[in-house]
Amino acid sequence: MWGRNQIQETEAFVSEVRDNEGQQRVCQSLLELLIHYPVALLIGIGSVCATATMWFAPPFWTISAVLQDLGASDALWVGNSCQLVGLAVTPLAGWLADRYGVAWTTFVGAIYVTLVGFPVYMWLTLDSSRSAAYLGVGLFFGIAQGFNGATIYLFCAELFPARLRCQGIALSYNIGMSFLGGFAAAISQAFYQLDDLFPGIYWTCTGIVTVVTIFVALSLYDRDWVKLTHRRSEPYFGKSIMPTIPTMPPPRLKMRGRS
Repeated sequence: MWGRNQIQETEAFVSEVRDNEGQQRVCQSLLELLIHYPVALLIGIGSVCATATMWFAPPFWTISAVLQDLGASDALWVGNSCQLVGLAVTPLAGWLADRYGVAWTTFVGAIYVTLVGFPVYMWLTLDSSRSAAYLGVGLFFGIAQGFNGATIYLFCAELFPARLRCQGIALSYNIGMSFLGGFAAAISQAFYQLDDLFPGIYWTCTGIVTVVTIFVALSLYDRDWVKLTHRRSEPYFGKSIMPTIPTMPPPRLKMRGRS
């Protein structure tokens, strides 16, 4: 916390907060979020669905419920390998966000969860060997965990203006991560008791929820129903989502002849 307090905020952020300082109390800000930004709150919750599930279900619940044949040491290192792979792919996700946009990166990560969630889980239920555990949980789900979690904070933060950003993240990202991620293991276990394959289907569905959330958000933006960015508009989804302003050609100067 001391180190974070030493980081200077940008001038644009400081000026906006200064202009609104003392004008709104916490209750007024929360009320403004619920009245004027309900769609942004729902977009934030839906966007973390895949990330929350990949963070809390595969590296923990899978090892204890599906990969029970692993020894204590292997179980520990399979979970650690998932975290290490996630850290390794984080710079790649950040680079792609800088190049193609934070929404594009979130969308690609959700597509990856949709494609690998059920097949990798089904593979682990059929083969609980050590190599399958390291490849399935450590590599495939590690990539999903790191890629999805690298830039999701920026995606949710951009949904709200600077003066409401902290409270907006608390009501969207924190709630989605706490409930969808915190109960991911319990939901997976409940599905597992119904059928062995249901947890994998559930994980794939979380990716679909995030994919649909991104598409719905872009569609609502096109209709001017929601503002998706407040500071970093370009790039966003492979391009800028801000309206392009036509530029006028420079006027031609008339050259006067010498007398």
